[in-house]
Amino acid sequence: MKEDLLWVEKYRPKKVVDVIGNEEAKSAFVDWLKNKRRTKKAILLYGPPGVGKTTLVNAAANDLGFRVIEMNASDTRTEKAIKKVAGPATAFVALDTFSTESKGNILFMDEIDGIAGNEDRGGVSTIVKIVEESRIPVIMAANDPDLQSLDR
Repeated sequence: MKEDLLWVEKYRPKKVVDVIGNEEAKSAFVDWLKNKRRTKKAILLYGPPGVGKTTLVNAAANDLGFRVIEMNASDTRTEKAIKKVAGPATAFVALDTFSTESKGNILFMDEIDGIAGNEDRGGVSTIVKIVEESRIPVIMAANDPDLQSLDR
C-alpha cells in the first residue's frame, strides 16, 4: 500500500528523467545499460550517501524494463551468502526476456565498499568471479570509489 511507505520511498523518482543532477553520469549509466553489447560487464556508481545511486538504478531499471535483484554487499559478505543471492541471478537469462515487457534481470550490489578481504571469507573473490561470468548487467554502488579491496 502506498500509504504505508516511508515518505522518501513514496516520493522517490520512478523515472530517470525525474532524478535531478549529475546529468553526465546519468546519461553514461543509461547508455551503458541500454547497450546490449556492453564491453564492460559491470559498472560502479559512487558518491556520498543520499546522492541518488540506488534511486538511479531503480529508475533506469523501471524505464528500461529490467527487474532489479538487489544485494546489500555490506550485509551479505561471505562467499556462500553472495553466491546464494547473486549466483542464480547472473547465471541464467530469464525466459521472460523474450517478451516485450521485460529485458530480464540486473544485479545491483549496494554498499560494495563495505566488503573487506579477510574477514569476509571469500566475498571479494566471489564478486569478481560473478562479474566475470555474469550474463546480466552487474551494477555496484559505493560511497568510496577507492576500492582497493576489489582491485584485480
